[in-house]
Amino acid sequence: MRRVALALLALGACATSEVTEHDETIDLSGFNLTIGPDGAAGISEALPMDMEIIRAAVEPFMLGGDTHPDGSREITLWTGDVFPEFVIYSTPDGRYIREIVASEGNVTGPYGERDGTNFFEIPAAERAYCVAQPVDNWHGFRCSTGPDGRFWRVLRFADGEIGPTEPFEAIRQFDLENASITEMRWIAPPPEE
Repeated sequence: MRRVALALLALGACATSEVTEHDETIDLSGFNLTIGPDGAAGISEALPMDMEIIRAAVEPFMLGGDTHPDGSREITLWTGDVFPEFVIYSTPDGRYIREIVASEGNVTGPYGERDGTNFFEIPAAERAYCVAQPVDNWHGFRCSTGPDGRFWRVLRFADGEIGPTEPFEAIRQFDLENASITEMRWIAPPPEE
């Protein structure tokens, strides 16, 4: 049985977290487990999709990678837990970071939100612009401060019967109350060439 325990210890300005996985403790204190409008995992620009450049930017994360037949690439970042904390997606040509996605509970957004946070726990200004979209083969939506936002929260409706799912304005209050974050996305600015 999988046990996950998070312990936050405040020691002055220093915080330490630990994850216990199958009686193995992973010290998370050196990992940047944040995502927001200014970046993710310590990355704040469209870096080249080069393993060594990214490794230097995100130490001490472990990295994995994959190149797709269309030439696009992805790089996963994880602490040693079962699932990666971040997935980095490339521009279509595979050369630069396009976006970074977080979908694990250890990663927090700018207001402390994480995977599972309810829609109404997100500040209203941060969900000023929302659009409907399918999420994990189910109904959902994504929200940001505006259509050109650099940081998006993707939310999924609870399982079960739901009302209209699009456009966003047609979604019932009840369904919004039962929607929760399933991932957070940072969109990189255009690369400087």
